[in-house]
Amino acid sequence: MQNKQIPLMCLLAAFLFLPHTTFGDDIADALKAAKEKHKLALESAKEKVVLAYRERIIEKNQSGDTEIAAGYLRQLTFFEQKGGLTARKEMVDVFKKYGLTLKTAGDELKKAYATAMRARLDNGETSAVEQLQDELTEESLPTDLVSFTQSGRRYYMVQGGYLVNSKSVRSDVGKLNATWEIVNGLANSNYVSIRSPSIEGHYLIHGGLRVRYQEFVDTDSFRQNATFIKKKGLIGRKRGVSFESINFPKHFIRRRANGELWVDKDDGSAAFKTQATFYQTAPQFRLW
Repeated sequence: MQNKQIPLMCLLAAFLFLPHTTFGDDIADALKAAKEKHKLALESAKEKVVLAYRERIIEKNQSGDTEIAAGYLRQLTFFEQKGGLTARKEMVDVFKKYGLTLKTAGDELKKAYATAMRARLDNGETSAVEQLQDELTEESLPTDLVSFTQSGRRYYMVQGGYLVNSKSVRSDVGKLNATWEIVNGLANSNYVSIRSPSIEGHYLIHGGLRVRYQEFVDTDSFRQNATFIKKKGLIGRKRGVSFESINFPKHFIRRRANGELWVDKDDGSAAFKTQATFYQTAPQFRLW
């Protein structure tokens, strides 16, 4: 029986209609898988915190400690609604495991983005790299934790009741509230913003010049009020830092006599320089 040869043009046409992946598809698929893995890790971590709260609520109700159970319930609601952590002693280890999961998962996603950006850059796709960088910024992944102290470590920059003060800290709650993240400035990436690691999406800002922390709002005014120029400490000592408002030049975060933090204008005095100088230290609460 005579063999029949398939014309070359028919083979080419068939190849064109076969499903096949491209270089770009591979990058996108790998990043998509990494994002899904990150999402699942966060969901699992949050569920473990919820379960820990529920166990304590049941336990306290059964032992007749109804007030403590009610307190746990309020904290659970806060966590579910705002992602907020309130560091009761019994929950410290739970929070640290939760925080470590967030940081580990976030670092893995950062690596996935870095791999994707490197591949796009090698392929000459600069616009795609910029898009990925914007996506990564929007993820708001965990960064290194810090605390800011004054006056020989007696006073720390502490959040509480949506205001920020300079005060001493001893309890786990105080130490957690005295812990922050330094991130790229919301209004200008050359400067800095200060984010709360214990309440999702909350940043240190000034409003009416009073320093407070609020949930992120995508407006120019919020971005401006949450962005500071991190400078060498006005007092001039080694390692000290001061934070100048970008929308109120020569106004710095400063501790007033009553411990409240305000964005005040530098009056040039030695007292002001001391009150507006902070020292960046290791975090008071190692959430991760």
